[in-house]
Amino acid sequence: MAKKWEYPLSAIPKSNKLMYDSIAEVLKLRSLYDMNILTGNEINIKSLEKEIYDYACKLAAKDFSNFLEALDFELMKNRDKGLFRNKGTRKTCIKTLMGEVEY
Repeated sequence: MAKKWEYPLSAIPKSNKLMYDSIAEVLKLRSLYDMNILTGNEINIKSLEKEIYDYACKLAAKDFSNFLEALDFELMKNRDKGLFRNKGTRKTCIKTLMGEVEY
């Protein structure tokens, strides 16, 4: 039996390992074979590509939200306290290429 080919994890930068692992999980859950057997449809690469893209956008939006919250905290901590008072935090939403990002 032929050995199954796998993408070498050492070739992926550490920052992308989480995304690679998450996309690999999506592919495991929705393998082409299982999708074809369960739905009785032909394999549709375009819909699989869209599903992976949407999942990656959700991951990127969550990371971007965490980055914005950390940046907001740093700005609050390092502000000129004599000039700017602390008004606390509030939720806001911005539209990005990844979709709407709340922070």
